[in-house]
Amino acid sequence: MYHFWRQNPLFRPALAFALGIILYDLRGWEISWMLPLLLLVCGQFVWQRFDAWKRVSGLIPAIFLLSGALIHSWQPVWEKKEEVENRYLLEISSEPVEKENSTQCEGRILFYDSVGKAMKSGPVKLKLLFRDDSLATELLPGDRILVSGKLKKISPPSIPNTFNYAKYMERKGIFYQMGLSPPDWTHYDQRTTLLRLAIQWRNKALNTYDKWLHDTENKAIIKALICGYTQELVPDIREVYVKSGTMHMLSVSGMHVGILLIILGRTLFWLRNPLTKNLVRILLLWAYALLTGLSPSVMRAVSMCTLYLIGESIHKKHSSWNAVAFAMLILLAWDTQFLFNAGFQLSFLALSGILLVSGINAPPAMNWKDKAKNWFRSYLAISLAAQLATSPIAIYYFHQFPLYFLIGNLLLVPLAAPMMYVGLLLLLLDQIPVLSDCCAGLLELLLRLCQLIAGEIAELPGASLGNIYWDLPFVLALYALILGFVLKIKIQQSRGIFFGLVLLCGAVSASIFHEVNRKKQNGIIVYALYGKHACDLYSGDQVMYMGDSLDDAMNAYSIQAFRNAKGLEQIIPSRETLYPWGACLLTDSLRILRFRNKGDWKLPASQVPTLLILEKDAECTVAPLLDSVNFCNIVLAGNLSWKSRTYWLKQTKIRNIAVHDVRVDGPFQKELWKNSFGTK
Repeated sequence: MYHFWRQNPLFRPALAFALGIILYDLRGWEISWMLPLLLLVCGQFVWQRFDAWKRVSGLIPAIFLLSGALIHSWQPVWEKKEEVENRYLLEISSEPVEKENSTQCEGRILFYDSVGKAMKSGPVKLKLLFRDDSLATELLPGDRILVSGKLKKISPPSIPNTFNYAKYMERKGIFYQMGLSPPDWTHYDQRTTLLRLAIQWRNKALNTYDKWLHDTENKAIIKALICGYTQELVPDIREVYVKSGTMHMLSVSGMHVGILLIILGRTLFWLRNPLTKNLVRILLLWAYALLTGLSPSVMRAVSMCTLYLIGESIHKKHSSWNAVAFAMLILLAWDTQFLFNAGFQLSFLALSGILLVSGINAPPAMNWKDKAKNWFRSYLAISLAAQLATSPIAIYYFHQFPLYFLIGNLLLVPLAAPMMYVGLLLLLLDQIPVLSDCCAGLLELLLRLCQLIAGEIAELPGASLGNIYWDLPFVLALYALILGFVLKIKIQQSRGIFFGLVLLCGAVSASIFHEVNRKKQNGIIVYALYGKHACDLYSGDQVMYMGDSLDDAMNAYSIQAFRNAKGLEQIIPSRETLYPWGACLLTDSLRILRFRNKGDWKLPASQVPTLLILEKDAECTVAPLLDSVNFCNIVLAGNLSWKSRTYWLKQTKIRNIAVHDVRVDGPFQKELWKNSFGTK
């Protein structure tokens, strides 16, 4: 009888290790809180007469759970640093990436002048932003630079329900950033690192493709396909592959490593000794992982291939699930924050889905037609399984779903292997002009065909469903239901389906309850935009915008993301009444005054609580204003001038009045008990 846990002994410890990381991250428990759990498990086996397998199967996961929490507790945490101008010696730790207005990379502080010695807490990681500096693009990991600048804490998002960049950087152990101009830094020296050598090697490969290929889009695609270099992928290319459901082709992962493993197996045929041959393949695979920047998906695939090749060398039967668990343990022990990386999660879920259908036996092939049918069925099953396994979490993160993913995978993914074959061959034949020309011509043809098919699929009506917002409990319940159906098919157990249905019903009920409450929502939000005032008054699914015109596409996109998350679909025109001093809007539960000009203006009287929003050059005598108006909140908008901001902060501090400065405190949000959008 098949026993999953006994035949895959590494899988349970790997899950326990991941659970320990999650528990510590959610609760921030002290490790001493987890010791009783371990003692409880040990005592259970002392006082109860279980056989040896049950003792080990219960004790080992408990140890790994505690180990996961322990290792995760060693991750760097935020420590307040003095945000003053200082001189630092920094070491670049990542490759610079060119953005629209700056060149960005990561670094770590080695020394600073105010003390003249290494920082007590060890090297501090930070984000560097080089503005208007072409020399910054030439920096590489290992370069050391002397800089004069100020550490600045990375701010949380200015708009709720949008991408939390500060949390994303915190997962990487980075809490500060520093802006630099050309006069602020000089090159000091350099240190040779493995990552530096890998990037230099990769840059030579990129230069080879620039030399032999002529079309810009073809260059960008082949660089992403083979080298994992995505900086040249413009938004239009990304959108086409996202809509066709084949964006994973341009993100180096297990598929690419598998193709490379096949290429190496056929290239190294002259090595007769299996141990030597597999050792060379392992070294080359890890070299390829370095070449692609040691991304979690590549490290997972290379770790699995390493375990497979080791087992093959010593003539041991291997388990695919054991290999998955081994790769998970290696990666999470290297960096526990990988567990919260979307790419890591998608990679392991896709592989799990593929493994679940890999055991399906195809009928014996009698001729080439049967072989073709078996290949098609197998490929169809793998594509469906991978998509089904990754769709819930992908929708949770990216809020869209490609409808024609199956067509895209059936037509485009088979082209990945020949493109990698020819692309790698072009690198090898770079110094032979005639053969290089032939390879480049064939590669251009394959890339054009790939783009043509992807473009046609993306142009189909309804190619992608957007604005899909699922909460995390619903996603987890959906996975529980999928797992229940898998258990029913694989081992004929129906309890998993029942359990998954119960969880899904609970999640759906919670979603319905949330949707009903959302129809009753009433509130106001003043967004934290620098140099702009933006405010939304919402009720149910209606929203009224009050503020400046949004010329910045990023700000407009972020505001729309907040509205989508809140279910605000119907935009109604502003009903503000304009006055010389600004504008006024009166609802049933709140009066909103937007004060934007200087002068002692007479404001309309009202018994309704008043929200005062100060904009631009708003200044007046504070005492009469506060005596005449029933204020519930005072908000300093993002477009309030520096002089007026200083004036209001001083006056309110003297009178001990609380104010909300969106530049410092983030967006201002207030729930209202009633809201009619009326104007009086």
